[in-house]
Amino acid sequence: MADDLPLVAACGNSKNGDYQCNNAMALFGRLKGKEGAPKTPRDAATALLAALPPNDLIESTSLAGPGFINIRLNHAYLAKRVNRILREGMAGSAPSLEGIRVVVDFSSPNVAKEMHALYRAAKVRFDEEEPFKLRAREAVTRLQSGDELTLKAWKRICGVSRKEFDAIYARLGITVHERGESFYNPLLQGTIDELKEIGVATESKGALCIFIPGKEVPLMIQKSDGGFGYASTDMACLKHRLNEEKGDWLIYVVDAGQSEHFQNIYAAGRMAGWYDASKKRVEHIGFGLVLGEDNKRLRTRSGDLVRLVDLLDEAKRRCYENIKERRIEHGEEVSECGWVGGWGGGGVQVQGGSHTGSAKELTQQSGAQVEVKAAGGRLQGDGCRGTAAGWRLQGGGCRGRLQGDGCRVAAAGGRLQGGGCRGTAAGGRLQGDGCRGKAAGGRLQGEGCRVAAAGSGEVEVVRISSPGSLAAQHRLKLANLIDEEELQRVAGIMGYGAVKYADLKNHRMTNYKFSFEDMLTLKGNTAVYLEYAHARIAGIVRKADKDVMALSVTNDIVLSHPKEAELALQLVKFTEMLEEVVAEMLPNRITEYLYELSEFFNSFYTECKVIGSEQETSRLMLCEATAIVLRQCFALLGITPLYRI
Repeated sequence: MADDLPLVAACGNSKNGDYQCNNAMALFGRLKGKEGAPKTPRDAATALLAALPPNDLIESTSLAGPGFINIRLNHAYLAKRVNRILREGMAGSAPSLEGIRVVVDFSSPNVAKEMHALYRAAKVRFDEEEPFKLRAREAVTRLQSGDELTLKAWKRICGVSRKEFDAIYARLGITVHERGESFYNPLLQGTIDELKEIGVATESKGALCIFIPGKEVPLMIQKSDGGFGYASTDMACLKHRLNEEKGDWLIYVVDAGQSEHFQNIYAAGRMAGWYDASKKRVEHIGFGLVLGEDNKRLRTRSGDLVRLVDLLDEAKRRCYENIKERRIEHGEEVSECGWVGGWGGGGVQVQGGSHTGSAKELTQQSGAQVEVKAAGGRLQGDGCRGTAAGWRLQGGGCRGRLQGDGCRVAAAGGRLQGGGCRGTAAGGRLQGDGCRGKAAGGRLQGEGCRVAAAGSGEVEVVRISSPGSLAAQHRLKLANLIDEEELQRVAGIMGYGAVKYADLKNHRMTNYKFSFEDMLTLKGNTAVYLEYAHARIAGIVRKADKDVMALSVTNDIVLSHPKEAELALQLVKFTEMLEEVVAEMLPNRITEYLYELSEFFNSFYTECKVIGSEQETSRLMLCEATAIVLRQCFALLGITPLYRI
């Protein structure tokens, strides 16, 4: 009984506790009738609690029902765990897989299928013309045998396909080590000969087959004409991954329809003595179908299967339009070049390109002119007195978080500041001399009264004339502008992430209906919603204008509010979530956790004031820890986080 694993699960109702232990009932059943055995499951639970040693993990316990043990964790322990995320990163939160080499077979695009018309025509002839079918099979046999002319033609076809595949991989941020079927051609005959020699493969009706115990249909590894099929390649592949790739854990990500085939391959490998299932983990990870609105396999109107590249293009296009429309609704800018203006009276002069929304409200004052190029950021200054750059920084004369005086300027990028006509900051710490400011790292630069400031986009003030005529109360405000290039980049990240997330958030064995409308909504469990959630947290940290990571070195999180504790508990649950993913190979566990985490953060932020509160430092650290965990989940899903949208 000492070897029994604890049966612990999260409480269904947080009012009862954080976790619940359910071992008492099973323990009572096993001890029943023995001397000194507990009389009821509740007595067994009471005995378990009595044997619980003092510890820093558990704050309190309680009994419920016939013998359920409710457990509430110590807030100090939760805070300590979250502090570790800030100080040590996420490595300490991952399950230990040290020394295990994992080989993943995924993304199996079919060479030449991009050549739709040619492929369809050849398929029709193969199905309907026997001579053509015979020639095609002979060509495959020549290819597998290494015929020079056939190989040359095949490599040309592969080269064309590879170019298209690599472009898609690049858009998705995927790197692969190519091991196509042809890679194993030189290994086929040797593998077949070995299986025949050790008696695993036997001849049947002229073909070589492996008869799997309990299976009616044998696994054919060589045809009667000497040709090789999928089973031949998969057997050679299995042996290579075990012996040459030195894989301890082999994962085959292939559609669910191939499940029986791979179970036969793995059984044949064990029959051959290639691996011990108790020491090597070899498994097929199946997945369901993507359906259209008609609940049938997703196809185009012409009946063709929808290409991934077309889905990505459409997702990016829709995100582009949605972001642009949303920014206009909020009075923010999308600018191809920039605008000219000051705040006060008069009209707005446009410096090329296009602009929309609130930029029209900016006007000239007393002849002063400000030229702005490639806007982005949320840059604010006071007359000509200051410039501010990077991540919603603000300045106003010598007021505010950024400092400047007259043309003397300046400050940018959070910790950067300058005084008089001389200011330095580099790395984001910009450097300047006299009225001439030079800046590197945060891309800030200036000369004389020319000051450039750039943060997450590029906001550049090219020239300020007649600065003295601008009174301090007439503040120059450059709204949250974004140029066309940046908008395209953000739309791509969001669109591609939305496609990935929509696929991974479903149980992998479930068929699901593909819908751009559901995928790109700002409400609910979508990548778009979560990107905005992450950007919101990043904005809170920027607005605070503090180095939260530096604060975490000398400060500890204090969980003084119930919503703080709930958020901390969810952050700590990252580890157990990941353990479930590894055990079950279900990526939707990550998406469920990610969405729940965002909801816990929203509840925390609604009830707990962050900036300006007595607990500001602790709560900023909790915000940053949440952002770190969100980013780690994004990374696991292959999604790039956005810090500003």
